[in-house]
Amino acid sequence: MNTKELIFASSALASQLRAGLPIADAVARMARLQPELASTWAKIADAMRQGASLSAQARLHRLFSENTIYALEAGETSGFLVEVLTEIERAATMQLTLQKALWKFAYPVGILLASIGIFIFFMLTVIPSLMQAVPTESGQSAAVVQQISTFMVHELEESTLFYASVLVFGLGFLIWWLSDSHNRELLLSWLGAVPRVGEGLKEMYYGIWAINMALLDRAGGIGVKDALLLSARMLPFFLQEPIRRAALEVEVKGLARAFDLEELPPADPRQTLPFLLCNAFVIAQQTGLLSDQLSRVATELMYMGERKLEQAIQVANMVLMMLAGIIVLSPLVAYYMQLGASLSQIG
Repeated sequence: MNTKELIFASSALASQLRAGLPIADAVARMARLQPELASTWAKIADAMRQGASLSAQARLHRLFSENTIYALEAGETSGFLVEVLTEIERAATMQLTLQKALWKFAYPVGILLASIGIFIFFMLTVIPSLMQAVPTESGQSAAVVQQISTFMVHELEESTLFYASVLVFGLGFLIWWLSDSHNRELLLSWLGAVPRVGEGLKEMYYGIWAINMALLDRAGGIGVKDALLLSARMLPFFLQEPIRRAALEVEVKGLARAFDLEELPPADPRQTLPFLLCNAFVIAQQTGLLSDQLSRVATELMYMGERKLEQAIQVANMVLMMLAGIIVLSPLVAYYMQLGASLSQIG
């Protein structure tokens, strides 16, 4: 089940349960509401009428992520299933927001790739035709452009199969490499090293993590340490260590001291956590309302992170558009400058 399907399913189930519909009947109706998963929902509904639980069937049919199934299981045990489903919807909505923000980086990358393609097209087709009208003694810039163009045309004619094979292999390797979730997270870690981009990504990911942690806490039946370790799995690997470190200390030191940045050594990985997130744990120690504090801070982190990513994307768009203009126009500018110089000498 993808993110959009999860949002719809959790919202539809929660709505039906609020209306007083029995859980097995609500699940049976999902077959009509989500026809693409009709057979799966029908099987789950039949099993639930025989006494099975929604969480057990969801795990059996691999309907949700393991983290979501743990939350469902806890919600069924504690009697807060409606609240849990509502939090699942909110967490999935935040995840979709992050996915959309990341996809916006495809635009500046596409501009750069398109400009390189146009440059190659010019050098292979347009420039050779134009250079026939320029005298050979017209100047160094035109000569350099002509030499590059001639070299590219010659290479393509002589090694068309080789370059086509390299292109196909390269695209195939990239698709294969990105199909691995660990490699996608590795790519995110490289993006995380970029100023402003890294800050935005970190805040959005920890915002989504906070709502998942709030979900597990609200469901009941899961200790804070176990909830920290379970929810840490949904973070990219390069953001998990601070949460795991806190989980090792939370039962001994308590929430506040496990997350209080002022008491932690400077080299502790938890120093990289957003201040608002750590402050939420400190306040939760005093109020006893961990899920409320995390739910509140999750919205703030998502908003702040999204704004930073948008600013970074705007800068990337401007820089890459300028670079694309230089790449595309440079051979033509060199040609016309030399053509103008040649015409002035003739005159």
